[in-house]
Amino acid sequence: MVGAGRTTRLRRSVIRLTALSGAGPAGPVSLQADGRRRTRKTMADLILEIGAEEIPAGFVPGALEQLKHDLAKALGEARLAHGDVVALGSPRRLFVCAREVAPKAVDAKTEALGPSVGQAFDAEGRPTQAALGFAKSQGVDVARLERVQTPKGERLAVTRIEKGRKADAVLPELLGRLVAGLRFRKAM
Repeated sequence: MVGAGRTTRLRRSVIRLTALSGAGPAGPVSLQADGRRRTRKTMADLILEIGAEEIPAGFVPGALEQLKHDLAKALGEARLAHGDVVALGSPRRLFVCAREVAPKAVDAKTEALGPSVGQAFDAEGRPTQAALGFAKSQGVDVARLERVQTPKGERLAVTRIEKGRKADAVLPELLGRLVAGLRFRKAM
């Protein structure tokens, strides 16, 4: 529940990235149906537990819904794949868990479109001011500009690939914003 008020005074917050099924020397593990242990190195469950002095009982359901929604949204924006998000709580504790969070964000590919090739090069094939300005605005040399076919014709473009960051580098800031963004109907 988002309101105009400030957050309820939180006594402490505990942030843990862990596998709910336990961890062994080989990393997070889970049990198979026959009881054998299976190593699960690719995914882990994210648990965020917030301890509070006392949140009014009527505020807890809204806070849990907000935590669940905001965590799913933040993980998506950080490009961290995840499974179900579950939130539970009481007046003294709020708990949210995201199942199977990827250890690394997915790489992002962005493409910036520039002027048409006809405007970008003169009759002799030299770059015009349009091509030079586009290259400068993108922070690349004119030689790095690519030609791409679009519904509006052939245009210049710059393609960038942003490498995904590791979850343990992304999560502390993400969870800090999540806790700081928690709002209640009334300030305490």
